Amino acid sequence: MIRRPPRSTPKPSSAASDVYKRQSLFYYKHLDALFSNEKFKGKLQLVTYSELKNDFKCTMLRIMDYCELEKHPNILHAIEMQDNKQSSFKTEHKYFLEDFSLSKKQILQDFDFIYSRF
Repeated sequence: MIRRPPRSTPKPSSAASDVYKRQSLFYYKHLDALFSNEKFKGKLQLVTYSELKNDFKCTMLRIMDYCELEKHPNILHAIEMQDNKQSSFKTEHKYFLEDFSLSKKQILQDFDFIYSRF
C-alpha cells in the first residue's frame, strides 16, 4: 500500500492577500466615514474587540445602557457567566502575518487612519 504524504495547508497567494486588504480597507474607510459624519454623532457606539475580550461585563452593560435595554436578571446572569468564561479562555489559534503575505509595517501603514482615530 502506498501512502500519500499529509497535505499541507497552502499559503494564501498575494492575490488573496490583496482581496483581503481591499475588503478590509473598504470596511474600515466606511466605518471611519460614519464616525466622522456629524449626522451620526451621538448615535453610534464604538465597541472594540479588546473591550469585549478584556472587559466583557462592563462592555455589555455599557451597550445595554446605550440601547436603553432592561437589565433582566437572566441576562445579567448570562453576561456574568460569559465574563467568567472569557477571563480564563486562552486561544489555541496561532496565526502569523507572513502566512497571509502580510507584515506589521504594511498593516500599520495601510490602516493608519483607523489606528490614529480609534
